[in-house]
Amino acid sequence: MVNWLKNNKKNNRAYKLAILMAIMLVLIILTFKLIFKNQDIDQIREILKTAQPFYIALAIGAITLYVFLGGYAIKIPIDSMGYKMPYRACFKYSLTEIYFSGVTPSNTGGQPMIAVSMKNDNYKFADIAMVLMAVTAIYKIGLMLIVAVLLLCNFTYVFHIMGYVRFLFYLGLIINIVFVGLLILLMFSNHIFWIVEKVVFKILVKLHIVKNKEKFRAKIIEQKQKYGQCAEFFRGNPIVVIKMFIALIAQRLAQLVVTYFVYKSFGLTGTSLFQILAIQTVLSLSVEMMPLPGAVGVTESVFILLYDDVFGKLLVYPALLLTRGINFYLPFIVSTIYIFARFLRSLLFNGRNKDVGLL
Repeated sequence: MVNWLKNNKKNNRAYKLAILMAIMLVLIILTFKLIFKNQDIDQIREILKTAQPFYIALAIGAITLYVFLGGYAIKIPIDSMGYKMPYRACFKYSLTEIYFSGVTPSNTGGQPMIAVSMKNDNYKFADIAMVLMAVTAIYKIGLMLIVAVLLLCNFTYVFHIMGYVRFLFYLGLIINIVFVGLLILLMFSNHIFWIVEKVVFKILVKLHIVKNKEKFRAKIIEQKQKYGQCAEFFRGNPIVVIKMFIALIAQRLAQLVVTYFVYKSFGLTGTSLFQILAIQTVLSLSVEMMPLPGAVGVTESVFILLYDDVFGKLLVYPALLLTRGINFYLPFIVSTIYIFARFLRSLLFNGRNKDVGLL
């Protein structure tokens, strides 16, 4: 009976994985069919052959660094707590986040699955929760800093480029500013936390979303403790926080710079590195909150709108294939192979090996 339950649980996991992948594949197929419907595929193929391998290699190197730094930002605080997280785990946790963020709406599935993976590696759950909260806070603050610097330096140019994307960008910017502001207030102000808690609690009760008031309040108190622990970590470990901040800024820039390398691979000039980074930041902010797995479809459409003048009508579609292929689909494919390989290993080991019990 116990074995049957275990096998049934694994079958459910396999079923969920298959469903998530099926949805993702349908979105990708529909996206590329619609976007390339009126394009000359043979011409695009010939243009892709002209891309300089040196710059494509730099782009792939940049996205590899992006993957590594995603895990390294976790290693920094974990090691400061007395653990010794191996460097290979940087890729392990980052690939886990890339896959589950990619197949879930608004990138919501990544961090919970990192927590599961780290728990299987025998890290304390309290430490995991605190570290992941700190990573989220620093990442968002770093993102806002990148946006501020790049847009202030290129405001006139980027404002002209935005066009119809302007509304999506403003929406994404407002959501991120509110998120970062609330996160900081909730971590460092007890008074603000309980005001927000009372307002949210009343709304949820009136909407009949919260049925068990006591259980909900217990969860709120638990969450407050996590915010408090995170705030204490920030206060007590300034050097660690600075290292995390640098790693996460570098990670974001490594992903953004892929488009510039693609631009240079076609031998183009006239648009600077900082201008392309600014446009790519607008693109990221405009689509990251979209309730679609991997923001598939929206990202490709916004890319065409923003980069039409930069690459020109002849090159913008090949540029889309290379840029999106390297900065999203390549790491997503690698992460998919990794996740499914671990899942198959867990089936073969039948749960006896904790290291492969990711899902």
